[in-house]
Amino acid sequence: MLMSFPVAFIFVSVLVAAQQAGVSATDGFNELTRVVRSAGPVRVESSLVLESSIGAVVERTDPLVAVYVLDGPGRGLVRLKGWRLTADAGHVIIEHDQEPDAFVRLEQAGSPLASIRTTLKSLPDPYLAFSLGSDDPVSLLEELHDEPLGLVPVESGSDSLLCTGDSSTLELSLDAVGRPVRGTLVLTGGQLPEEVELRWNWTWTHTSLSRDELEAAMQFDRRGRQRLDSPLALRQRADRAQSGLELSGGLPLVLDLDGDDGERVRLASFRGQVVLIEFWASWCSPCMRSLPALQDRVKQWLEEGRKVVLLTVNTLEAEGEDAASPESSIQRAHRVRRAYGIEAPILLDTDDSTAREWDVTALPAVFVIDSAGRIVTRVDGYGPGAMEQLEMAVEAALAEQGESTPGDGSQ
Repeated sequence: MLMSFPVAFIFVSVLVAAQQAGVSATDGFNELTRVVRSAGPVRVESSLVLESSIGAVVERTDPLVAVYVLDGPGRGLVRLKGWRLTADAGHVIIEHDQEPDAFVRLEQAGSPLASIRTTLKSLPDPYLAFSLGSDDPVSLLEELHDEPLGLVPVESGSDSLLCTGDSSTLELSLDAVGRPVRGTLVLTGGQLPEEVELRWNWTWTHTSLSRDELEAAMQFDRRGRQRLDSPLALRQRADRAQSGLELSGGLPLVLDLDGDDGERVRLASFRGQVVLIEFWASWCSPCMRSLPALQDRVKQWLEEGRKVVLLTVNTLEAEGEDAASPESSIQRAHRVRRAYGIEAPILLDTDDSTAREWDVTALPAVFVIDSAGRIVTRVDGYGPGAMEQLEMAVEAALAEQGESTPGDGSQ
């Protein structure tokens, strides 16, 4: 998606100001892109730690490690959480360790990174934008994060690049070659409550590869493998292989947890009603947009006289000496309630066991449960179309239950 006029205007204004100061930030941005894309065969290990601050309380995740094998513009391999995505020759091959007999092949729509993000919806790493992002600088700026932040370069040096945007700041530290080795993105204000700050901290390490090592890493053998129609089909098969959880008409696993109010909540007690379940963490920026939006939508259904229940599960939080204690979890839930105005039940998955049983590895993860207690839809991430997909699933579940859409004339 191209920048809107106001953002583009800001982009031009910032560049003019930088040039008047004798520093061309856009030249630094373009040079960084050139360096990354001309680095030749290289293995990059990316480590991401997320931080969430509500007032004076800061929580951090364990490092999320991904591996990239890169070979110039538009060609590369991403390995993350069992996924293997190979961009080459105008298409993306998608594989998963849990389903070795199947694959998906997508024709690239936009940049290789845009196609990759159709599968890994929460993939905010700016390094991938510089290596596999768009050839158009304006579009490339939009791909620096998996959410639209309006980032533009404002300051450039031999060892750093600074971009600022809509309530956001991205600072990159460069090595002697000019490649990123550390990065920090800070998000405040905007849609976030005043007391909230979200921070992404990356480190990148580089290992040169020979041409033979690169080709061996990127090799794809399709013999004896089934080609599936979509990444969703592959995800569902991989999920079933890993956890046995059926994602379409299957019986859900047990959900039986204490809430932050001390009350025990069991999914089984809501049989006969349509239920939305969102798994979230306090450090997850998309979760903090999804939670209030889902709550508002459920209120609309209730105002229409249509019974929909929203349950939220706090999980996959930072590990530490006291992070998983019931007291710490309750305090965290209360902070999120106050900061974001959450009224729905917050269930505490303090040891992440429920997330493992439901095969939740990326957040947010939202499940739609029909009145028979079956999982009918799962939506990972909160990108474009996520809310529409959930609404369609809920409407279908309500219709099956016999509740009509207001104004459709049904009895």
